[in-house]
Amino acid sequence: MRYFRIPVDFFCDCCSSKDLDFHTIDDIYISSDSSKYFHVAVDFYQCKKCFHISKISNPNLENQINLIYSTYNINSQSVNTSEQKVLDSKGIFLSRSVHLINKLQEIQINIPKKSLILDFGCGGGVTLRQLREQGYKNLVGYDKYLDFKNVADLTKEVKFFKKLSDLQVMVDSIFSIHTFEHLKSLDEVFSTIKPLMKDKAILLIQIPYVYSNSLDLLILDHLHHFSKKSFASLAFKNGFDIIFAGNLINSKELTIVLKLVTKSSLYDCSDEESLNLAELINKLNFRRRNLIEIKKSLDKYQQQIYIFGSSIAAAYCESYLKESVY
Repeated sequence: MRYFRIPVDFFCDCCSSKDLDFHTIDDIYISSDSSKYFHVAVDFYQCKKCFHISKISNPNLENQINLIYSTYNINSQSVNTSEQKVLDSKGIFLSRSVHLINKLQEIQINIPKKSLILDFGCGGGVTLRQLREQGYKNLVGYDKYLDFKNVADLTKEVKFFKKLSDLQVMVDSIFSIHTFEHLKSLDEVFSTIKPLMKDKAILLIQIPYVYSNSLDLLILDHLHHFSKKSFASLAFKNGFDIIFAGNLINSKELTIVLKLVTKSSLYDCSDEESLNLAELINKLNFRRRNLIEIKKSLDKYQQQIYIFGSSIAAAYCESYLKESVY
């Protein structure tokens, strides 16, 4: 058992409650490149009010994350948009952004082609490429860790920024695809985004959904593990209304669509079955035990295993089984 000191003023990042549970997971996955794997212990809290789960920051954790970002190839997703496909309900492979736009239209959220769209946390520009292919021409990209050589093919059509303060216009829509789970100061992020939005602008956020994928707890630089209820609390606190919150594309991620506040009521999350962190850790340990049994069988019968997909969770499995995995 590891013991850690919790600051007196410690509170939930989403709803500011001080009613928290604390847990430690002894085996968190780190990969600074595709061939090196590390496993470290990390402390978590879960809020008893909104069920938000977050890693507890400390100097060691921050140093490990900084090491990842200092060596991480931010263009880890292929720039070839034909490879960035998801399967829709009709069995057709579509680019992620096409699928997303189609799903938004199904819930009566339309983003006109003339919209000025900011991709917040644009990485290597995958979402921007896909939006461009759909006919969106007014595009802006922001990423604190932006490497301009990774977006060189876009710079004639898309303006890129490493500082949001350099963006001097207001936008119609903001996309933030799998970014918020990495961010430390959530209230500060909202206060930075808010002045950039026109009155009727929407903010579209996609984040991992830990209730459907406990492996997300293992990813070191995923600082936050949101529930619908916790994100609703965060949005409400920061002056945003939620138009939609749910599994729009797949069950392992949440899609949240927000607008600037027009009413003072919290988004209804009564359909969400809340899980406590201890239950998620039990699910996680069950998966680990299965991995160990798979490894034993592979060693015994000298067989190989194939993992389909390139997610960090798949890489975590590979780190246990790497000598036998393709």
